[in-house]
Amino acid sequence: RHLGVRYDTSLCNCRINRIQPNEFYLEFDYFTQNQLSLKQIFWFMVQPSKISWKADWLTPLPLTLNDLKFSLCLTDEYDHWETPYDQADFQPIEDWETFTAKKPSLNWIRVSSKTNLLPSLTYQYPSFPSCFKDQIQNTGRHEYGRMIHALSISEVNILPGRTQAFSSELSFN
Repeated sequence: RHLGVRYDTSLCNCRINRIQPNEFYLEFDYFTQNQLSLKQIFWFMVQPSKISWKADWLTPLPLTLNDLKFSLCLTDEYDHWETPYDQADFQPIEDWETFTAKKPSLNWIRVSSKTNLLPSLTYQYPSFPSCFKDQIQNTGRHEYGRMIHALSISEVNILPGRTQAFSSELSFN
């Protein structure tokens, strides 16, 4: 959110470039949304047991963002979640629902399936350059999935130029 308006990468102009067979980047241009002068550049490297994900900002002006999320949408076949301090089963999907851990994790969220047909996934997000905490959700019936987010715990100030926004890894076990 910027100045109370929600912005979403799914509404951006997007450009995709492959660097190597296992490495590529996506550039999202937010100008299509209220002419916000902001680009977000995602870099992904796919390896056999993990995906590395980095994001940078590119803006000519300083910006302040609230409720910043870096999210993964997963199949509803993932039925269990855990953090370093808590764990629980996902509830059946009815409507958007947020599950609150007893103590927020500032490092990782893991999801798994009791059927063991899917690998467990660990979403790791170090605290540099901003601090993030976990947010775990069921989507609504239309999307019918699970969402795991790294959610900013405070406002994020973006300086002009290109700056690092986020860094994470998604490991498959």
